[in-house]
Amino acid sequence: LTGLPTVAPLAMLVDHVGGLINHARRADREWTVSSELSLEVAPEAGDIIAASPEQAVTAISRPLGRKNIAALGQCELTLGSEVI
Repeated sequence: LTGLPTVAPLAMLVDHVGGLINHARRADREWTVSSELSLEVAPEAGDIIAASPEQAVTAISRPLGRKNIAALGQCELTLGSEVI
């Protein structure tokens, strides 16, 4: 809306990429749902994004612990070599 850089879309990226890791390890006849999402970014994340508008944020998701009745995923966001 303002044309200014923002970290807000990172939550959608984390929801998508974080959900994919659990979808990939689901068993037959199981479905995945994101029921709780927490996003923590570095205090300077907005500045890092604003300084590199031509670069895309990359998200990598990994399982967090064993899959039991609940499956957790962890997602790391980077912009270039910076973890944001």
